[in-house]
Amino acid sequence: MPELPKNAQIELEATVSALKDGYVKFAEENKIVLEDLRTFCALSIPTDLSGKTTDLDINKVLIQTGCARVLQRIEYFINTPVEQIIKHYKIGA
Repeated sequence: MPELPKNAQIELEATVSALKDGYVKFAEENKIVLEDLRTFCALSIPTDLSGKTTDLDINKVLIQTGCARVLQRIEYFINTPVEQIIKHYKIGA
């Protein structure tokens, strides 16, 4: 990906920093909510889609997987440096 102009790079870093700050602030001020989300979003149903599990509810699997992905995103932004987030998404790097 081509290098972004300097002003676009600065704006991008500010945007990613603000997003990360928002997630961190949420986590610090809402510890009990974050713990509840960790429990709620845990994949606790079978995810074996090979056909061996006969009582598998695919809709539940998809919903739980979506919930887990949301929690994964929150925790990623909380625990990852801004520079690494930018590189991960290959934005301007």
